[in-house]
Amino acid sequence: MAKRITDEQKLKINQMFYDGMAKAAIARELGISSASVTRYIEDGWTPPEILSQNMEKKVSAKIIEPKGKFEFLKALSIADNVEKAFCDFCILTKEEWEQMAELQQELI
Repeated sequence: MAKRITDEQKLKINQMFYDGMAKAAIARELGISSASVTRYIEDGWTPPEILSQNMEKKVSAKIIEPKGKFEFLKALSIADNVEKAFCDFCILTKEEWEQMAELQQELI
């Protein structure tokens, strides 16, 4: 029975392929078939360290705080990720939360 490819090997296959190694060379180095290498190569795979760097850049990006409806629409039009920008705009400030609480008290 053939031995199973471990998660560590799958990661190594993708890292080696990302670094430009040929499938046959990867197979030889890891002692597996080239068919296995082909099976476990993921399209668009990116090394975890590069993914974490990209996440840090996104987190440290400046948040645009629009003041009116036209500024809001303009900010959405230039945002990299429109859905995330829209969600960010929906987050209330502490002052807005306090105003909401006052309004609720008036209505109750």
